[in-house]
Amino acid sequence: TSPEDMAGPATHANVSEAHAEGHAEDHAQIRHIRARLRAARDLGRRRRLRAKLPPMLLGVTCLFVGTVAVTLLMEGAAFRLAVIEMTLIGLVVFLLSVLPTERRTVTAIGVVTLALLVLYGAGILVYVVLRVEHGDQKTADTQDARRDAPFFAFAAGTHLGVEHWCLSAEAWAADQMECAIRTVHFAAGIVQVTGWILGAAHVAASLARFAHGRPRLDALFFSLGCNCVIFGTAYTTFFVAAAALGGRASYPTPPASLVGHAVIIAVGALSLRPSLRAALVGWLAARGEAGSSAIAISTLMGAGSTDEVLARSRELLCAVSAEQLRASDFATAFIPADAAARTRRAHAGEIDAFVSHSWQGDPAAKWAALVAWCDDFKRQHGRWPLLWIDRFCVSSRDASMSVACLPVFVSACNTLLVLFDETFLSRLWCVVELWCFLAMGGDPASVVVRVSRRQVGAQPSVSHGLRIQRLTM
Repeated sequence: TSPEDMAGPATHANVSEAHAEGHAEDHAQIRHIRARLRAARDLGRRRRLRAKLPPMLLGVTCLFVGTVAVTLLMEGAAFRLAVIEMTLIGLVVFLLSVLPTERRTVTAIGVVTLALLVLYGAGILVYVVLRVEHGDQKTADTQDARRDAPFFAFAAGTHLGVEHWCLSAEAWAADQMECAIRTVHFAAGIVQVTGWILGAAHVAASLARFAHGRPRLDALFFSLGCNCVIFGTAYTTFFVAAAALGGRASYPTPPASLVGHAVIIAVGALSLRPSLRAALVGWLAARGEAGSSAIAISTLMGAGSTDEVLARSRELLCAVSAEQLRASDFATAFIPADAAARTRRAHAGEIDAFVSHSWQGDPAAKWAALVAWCDDFKRQHGRWPLLWIDRFCVSSRDASMSVACLPVFVSACNTLLVLFDETFLSRLWCVVELWCFLAMGGDPASVVVRVSRRQVGAQPSVSHGLRIQRLTM
């Protein structure tokens, strides 16, 4: 036997041993990555809970503890006004702790808000506008109101208060100041009831029309914000009118209640500021399970420490509105010269879709699929979507860091829009984007797939051409 023959088995054994060691190292690294991701998710849960607790506890305190305190300390009109104010403030503050991805929570709060808007609207209608009172509260003035407007008496033993009597010429001749004050109160009630009805209709429409959490959350903030401002402004105006006319005693609550009116107006103004809400939602989202997992993946990709990834991803996260896109943007491999001018800074949770596509696919087919999805979004939401698209949103000044922060960018978007063609699954980054979205807790229902394969011999329809024209205007 030659030395070479004797060395053969030993060589094969060494190779097998090397392969085994390599597999063991691979498995060890995979276990290490999984452990890092699990730890990141656990950290994210704890960090998000700490971030959500202040607005959550403050909101619950206003809703329950505040209502109990008001019940013990107040009665009559002052009690009703204070309960409404505490409830509205509590709902708005509690909503600040809710993320658009928490669909069940958003839906539950939407149903509760809808019920409260209807209840409060009915209460203001009965007690302020119609002034329905029990029979034992009848006075000479309200007896006149019953005689002058009997069709407003809805049930036996109830009748209208003096607001409607004050609208008569006899009442104005008897006491102009009192009638003027009550007329302002009546007008304020009409405005409030209108606000409650419109707010309830807006919330109901959002619950019926939208499946995603963000438009429902926007509708809740808008409805509650408008009603907070209307409620506080109406009663502040009523107080000022009563004081100016010399009848401050006619105001249903003490002057100290003006503080509550000012607070509810401020809370309503905050609720109507989307930029402030977006900043807070982004701050919460970056501290959740998905955000922490994304940061962990980015650190594994060499983006730096956790704090560095978090800081840099905030600086680099941007988006482009669909109305800023043109078909020529997808026609070549070159980045448009004005790409940076068409993008803007964005917050986590604000971007509607992360567009995942293969640059090896047909540009015209991808553009057609994207336009079709944007048209559907516009019809549902009444606005163009905000998109993350690589050639617009990867910073040319810091491309390597932008690529390393890609998992964070994916987790910052509400939907993953896949422009699928025959080359999609053969591109590593396309698969990585899909994996990142799902691995970091993204809802599979939020992955939207639009087929963008080229159809041989197909010509764009007239309606499709109109959609492209609208999108590029």
